[in-house]
Amino acid sequence: AFEALDRFCGLAREMNVEQFRIVATAAVRDSKDGTEFAREVEKRFGYTVNILSGDEEARLGAMGILGGIPDADGLFGDMGGGSLDLMLLNSGQFGQSSTLPLGHLRITEAAEGSTEIAQQLIDVHLATADWLSGVEGRNFFAVGGIWRAIARIYIQQNNYPLHIIDNLTVDVKAVRHLTHVISHLSSRSLQGMSGVARRRADTLPFAALVLNRLLRLSRPKRLIFSGYGLREGQFFDLLSEEMKRQD
Repeated sequence: AFEALDRFCGLAREMNVEQFRIVATAAVRDSKDGTEFAREVEKRFGYTVNILSGDEEARLGAMGILGGIPDADGLFGDMGGGSLDLMLLNSGQFGQSSTLPLGHLRITEAAEGSTEIAQQLIDVHLATADWLSGVEGRNFFAVGGIWRAIARIYIQQNNYPLHIIDNLTVDVKAVRHLTHVISHLSSRSLQGMSGVARRRADTLPFAALVLNRLLRLSRPKRLIFSGYGLREGQFFDLLSEEMKRQD
């Protein structure tokens, strides 16, 4: 982490970046030494680290969606390595939100490689977000690299003519079938598919299972994959109100 930060902080200084932000998500937030790590980053590089709360992480991720789709209506979901951030979007306005310990790395580790154990854990955590019933018949905006890997598999399996993930809109029934299949595939089988990075093959079945159970519970009308997310939300949040209102 320090090697990567050294490089990017150096680039930012050389480019005379006027607004430079370092934000940390669940990996730092949930670590016992996360605060200590953030202090060390500031000491070494001179930039403070904003350790986002779960609500802040969900808000910035949802802000990224609104930057591309200002009147987005339905459920925003962002799966990272450590957490799953969910927020209700009501025609461009923020609604209820939850941050659950269902990141693809975390659930894979917690389930010890068992999809049966994983499903039990997933259902228990999703049940705490009782507001998800308000999503039925609306859109679900899926964010996160691991879910974009599922979108790439969909494109490949269906010979979809446009290899563009942002705003790829898919029938929920089709995605539920696909994620069910992926959740039962081995890492070796997934590595043989084009578009699946080797580093994602171990956790992709569990990420697919989370998406499958989430769609089953929330019952949206359409699933929309997005290339926007927390980073774009942070950019958008820094703009003036006048610029935010522009197309």
